[in-house]
Amino acid sequence: MASWVELIHGIDVSDDQGNIDWASVARSGVQAAYIQLGYQDLAGQWHRTRFGLSNGMRALAERIRVGVYLFCMPSKAEGPDKGLSGILHDRDSIYERADIQKIAILPLALDIEVNPHNLDVPAYLEYMVRELETPAHNLAVYSSPGFWSAHVARTKLHVQRIEDIGIGHAWVAAWGVPEPPILAGLPRPFCWQISSRGRVRGIDGPVDLDVWGKWETGTQTPEAPPAQDPRIAKALPLLKEAVGILQG
Repeated sequence: MASWVELIHGIDVSDDQGNIDWASVARSGVQAAYIQLGYQDLAGQWHRTRFGLSNGMRALAERIRVGVYLFCMPSKAEGPDKGLSGILHDRDSIYERADIQKIAILPLALDIEVNPHNLDVPAYLEYMVRELETPAHNLAVYSSPGFWSAHVARTKLHVQRIEDIGIGHAWVAAWGVPEPPILAGLPRPFCWQISSRGRVRGIDGPVDLDVWGKWETGTQTPEAPPAQDPRIAKALPLLKEAVGILQG
């Protein structure tokens, strides 16, 4: 039976956290951060976040492992681009800087926790994979068990369609449970949001707390969190060194 093994502790942030003191965040022990770069409105239009790009660059300057996420709003008005290209340009800028600094990156994540139009979530995910022009196995999906049960796992057909898309990573929000639950149709979670009310030096007010980990069977040695693309191979020694420190 597989069990969850914690490897790296971190946070996820949006414009709600305002101007972040990343030097203080790093000194507090945060090792990784998911940063919101964009969000959709009710009409499906994409918007850049105010602090996303600068947060990504300043977190990297403190040697914090960075990933970016998009807050999704499944819409009836889906169409080509709708403002997404500018956000992806920011994503590329952050990941290129990480590559130069040889810092590990995390998979691009789609935050799917609302569905105001009660639309077909598998169809929306298929649409986003096309728009992002990124292989599904290099993407992560963030959601909660409650939302996922209500909008995806309600039928076996929906679950099968999610499996067929082939999303590579799951990031689950589940507070007060002993280990991260599995969302039907997605892989076992590699990231677990354990609180929405955490406190971290360098951030005014509450912040989401996350743990990155590995599912371990028997006596397998835990490995580093999965990479978004082949460039990550150059940064894996840094993650393995961090794992050794945590286990020591």
